[in-house]
Amino acid sequence: MPDVTDCSAYYNGYAMIVEEDGMAYVVDMDFQKVTQGYPAEHVALYGDMFVIINGEKETPLIME
Repeated sequence: MPDVTDCSAYYNGYAMIVEEDGMAYVVDMDFQKVTQGYPAEHVALYGDMFVIINGEKETPLIME
């Protein structure tokens, strides 16, 4: 498992993590990155979408 500062819950086999460098990634059950990195302070799972939180800005990332 990578060094993370925040992590969402899993949804359909994927979770979102924030690594120590401040970048968020969607990972699979084996912690393999499946998306590019996004600058983030925190991440969350709301319903069926991951949310990237960076300061006051919240950006949804919908997995299809």
